[in-house]
Amino acid sequence: MRRGRSRRAEPAHQDGLWRCGVSPRIRMARKAEGERGAGDCAGLKEMKRYRWIYRTPDGFEDLEMRGDGKSLTCLLFMDSRDFGRLACEAELRDTPVFRETRRWLDAYFGGEAPDFTPPLSIEGVTPFRQDVIEAMLRIPFGATASYGDLARAISQKHGGKVVSARAVGGAVGWNPICVIVPCHRVIGADGSLTGYGGGIANKIALLSHEGSMPCH
Repeated sequence: MRRGRSRRAEPAHQDGLWRCGVSPRIRMARKAEGERGAGDCAGLKEMKRYRWIYRTPDGFEDLEMRGDGKSLTCLLFMDSRDFGRLACEAELRDTPVFRETRRWLDAYFGGEAPDFTPPLSIEGVTPFRQDVIEAMLRIPFGATASYGDLARAISQKHGGKVVSARAVGGAVGWNPICVIVPCHRVIGADGSLTGYGGGIANKIALLSHEGSMPCH
C-alpha cells in the first residue's frame, strides 16, 4: 500500500471496516452469482427511487446522488461511463440521506476527513464483491493500493485461497458508490492509473486532492 501526504490521522479498525470517513452502516443486499445487479437497477424495480445533484468544486464533474429515501444507493460522476451504465428512472427530490451525503461531501472536498458516513445500501452484492468493497474501505485517505494488494488481502482473509487481480478489477469497476467507497484509490501495480468508471480526469483530481497521486 502506498501513502501520500495524508490530511487525517491513522484510522481505527472496527468490525472489519475502517471507521475514518466510512462507518460500518452499510447494508449489503446480496444476490446469487450470475444475477444482474446495480448495472440496470435490478432489485430496485419495486422501490421508490430519488435523485439529487451535488455541485462539486472546480476541477471535478458534478455528482448525482441516488437513493431509496432511507439510504444512498448510487453516487456517480455525471457524464461518466458509470452514469450511463447505471441509468435508471428516479424522481428529483431532496431527502434526509441526500442532505447527510452533502455534508459528507462538503467535508471531503473541504480537505477534511469525514468522521461519519451516510447510510449506504448496495444492491447486487455477491460475497466476493462484498470482500472487495471491504478491502477498498480499508484504504485510508492519502494512500493507494493495487489490485494485487486487494487480491492478497482477500486471499489472506480466506486462508490463502487464490484470488486473481483481474477478478478484483471487475469488482472494483462494478462499485456504484464512488468517492465514499474509494475505488479511485485502487491503481495498477506499477502506479499506473487504470480504467475508472467515473472518468480518469476525476480519478486524477481525487488522488491529487488527497495528496496521493502516483509519481512516475
